[in-house]
Amino acid sequence: MLGFFLGRALLPQILFFILLGAGWYLGRLWGRRIQAFLAAWLLGVLAAVVFPLTAPLLTGYVAMLDVVLILVIFRADIRI
Repeated sequence: MLGFFLGRALLPQILFFILLGAGWYLGRLWGRRIQAFLAAWLLGVLAAVVFPLTAPLLTGYVAMLDVVLILVIFRADIRI
C-alpha cells in the first residue's frame, strides 16, 4: 500500500522536471523563468522540511506548479 502513495506523491515531482526540460527544449522557458519555477519548487520543499505538518500539501503544491507550467509552455488552456 505504501508503494501506491509513494507513486502518487512522486508523479507531480517527476512531471515538474519533465515539463521544465520540455519548456527549455521548445524554447518557451529560458533562464529567468526556469529559475523562478525552481525557486518556487524549492520554497515548497523547504517549507515541507521546516514545517512537517505542511509535508502532505507538497504534492498538491507541485501539481499546481505543473498546471502553471503547462499553461506557460503550451500557451493554451487545459482540456478536461
